[in-house]
Amino acid sequence: MTPNVTRAEVCLLGLGVTDPREIDVRAIAHEVGAAVRIRKLTRCEARIVGTGDRAIISVSEDSGFQRRRFSIAHELGHWELHRGRQFECRAFDIDNAENGPLNPERQADEYAADLLMPWYLFKPRLAQAKHVDLALLEEMHRTFDASLPATALRIADANVEPVIVACYDQSGRRWFKRSKDVPERWFPVDKLDPDTYAADVLTGKRDRTHMSAVGANAWFDAEGIGEYEMREQSLRLSDGKVLVILRITEEAMQVDYGRFGHSTDRSR
Repeated sequence: MTPNVTRAEVCLLGLGVTDPREIDVRAIAHEVGAAVRIRKLTRCEARIVGTGDRAIISVSEDSGFQRRRFSIAHELGHWELHRGRQFECRAFDIDNAENGPLNPERQADEYAADLLMPWYLFKPRLAQAKHVDLALLEEMHRTFDASLPATALRIADANVEPVIVACYDQSGRRWFKRSKDVPERWFPVDKLDPDTYAADVLTGKRDRTHMSAVGANAWFDAEGIGEYEMREQSLRLSDGKVLVILRITEEAMQVDYGRFGHSTDRSR
């Protein structure tokens, strides 16, 4: 396999895919020996059953188009990575950044992201953007027909600038992802600070915010960090959760961070 080309991308390149609109997951499934059935499912949202080089992927008829598309790509990930095992994937198994890296569901999610948002098509479009913000996120979400959270995670992985994407609900932080240029010691707060714009979105005061300056101490639990500012933008998702983009705009925040104390992450 060519270095830096993922297994999903090898599949797409073999099929001659050169545009996001050409990524037809049902056609791809057919090419790799998996038939897709949309049907009533009660115990799971999607499943794959296979033997030899043939499989059947079943996806819940209650899922919306975009969710159904990711579910098919997720099951194709199981077919490629975990062949010989049977999976019944519940709603929280699919497109769930809370799963650890060794979890087969996380691995299938990563394959799905590579299939729906391949780097060779994704990164050139990102390169045209000045900054990471909601406008870029929504544009990429529409172009690649992927969910907003999945697209946000992909943008963070692309490392076009120092950003953190995170998701919160009433119970606190559900997940987060740093771009590679953000030091691993940066952990967004477990609970939203009332001084964040995201808190206004979570409490229903607004549905989205503009990219705005905010004190770094509202987002990171570290002594003395209040002298720094960063940029924050938030959006309410359809399930009531809040998706947050944090841009680290001051280089000094990365250079000087070693002199601050920091909290210990308990979820990643």
